[in-house]
Amino acid sequence: MELSGEKLTSYLQTVAELEASLNEQEKIINETRENVVYEEPELPPKEMVKEPIMRGKYHVSLFSGSDIKLKKIVIGIILILFAVYFAFISIKDLLDGNRIAISGLIIVVPCAAFALYFLCRYFIYEVIWIGIIDEIISTIRLNKDRLPTYEKELAEYHAKVARAEQDYARAMVSYQNRLDISKKAFDSAKNMLATLENTYSETKRALEKYYGLDVIFPKYRNLIAMCTILEYFQTGRCAALSGPDGAYNLYESEVRQNLIINKLDRIIDSLDQIKNNQFVLYQALESINRNTAQMSGALENIMQYSKQTAISAKVTAYSAKVTEKNAKALTDYVLYS
Repeated sequence: MELSGEKLTSYLQTVAELEASLNEQEKIINETRENVVYEEPELPPKEMVKEPIMRGKYHVSLFSGSDIKLKKIVIGIILILFAVYFAFISIKDLLDGNRIAISGLIIVVPCAAFALYFLCRYFIYEVIWIGIIDEIISTIRLNKDRLPTYEKELAEYHAKVARAEQDYARAMVSYQNRLDISKKAFDSAKNMLATLENTYSETKRALEKYYGLDVIFPKYRNLIAMCTILEYFQTGRCAALSGPDGAYNLYESEVRQNLIINKLDRIIDSLDQIKNNQFVLYQALESINRNTAQMSGALENIMQYSKQTAISAKVTAYSAKVTEKNAKALTDYVLYS
């Protein structure tokens, strides 16, 4: 489809405005998505109260003290086994009538006596008496002396447990309230994001309808080209899109001569440089940056429940303004179709 004159200029202006609006909304939506993050509050810690101990632990220590005691016990066991062995051999030989077995008894008797000494000294006295009975008696005496202190500590323990349970119950109530607020804030933020996304979709559909008229060659269907070509028509440098003196040819020529910039990332980094040769684009980007900054100040607090009413009003007003422009563009669409 071909348009000319004021109708073509009006068409180009609407398309350029829709492109700028899409660019602006995309930035706002991306920032909103980054801020809409659900953060669940941490569970309160539960205080652990240590229970006092009344009784000492009964324990038998066979080898505590030094390694010497252990060595003596081992030697005693070896001697007992040695004496039993020789006693068995000697008695067997005596029964068999072997008189040489008397020499074995000379070795067995001292060994048996020495082993019996170790048995009585270390097993009966130190293990049974000192290791068990004396330990139990000492523990009973200790617990009897400790009973008043233990009862006081036990009362304090129960009081601490009661206070800890009360504090934890209050903390859980507070946690549940914060959890409910976090969920409400997240749902509200998602609804605001959905509102922005719906408005963006409306703008995109309106722009696609305009491009669907095939007035603009697909290569130039972007913000930079539309704003630059619109400027050609508004300043009278071009009166047609195609041809030797058309806007497409002039655009390509100025891109080759580096008179204009056709890469958005380069333009963002050097916005002031396009002010002279791409003034319409400069104005569009200035408006985009200004509106995005205004919305960003509110959207960075979108997860704060106490501020969501004001933020929601701002999002609604912004979307209503964009929707109004989209509606006007769709109304004007019939003039070009």
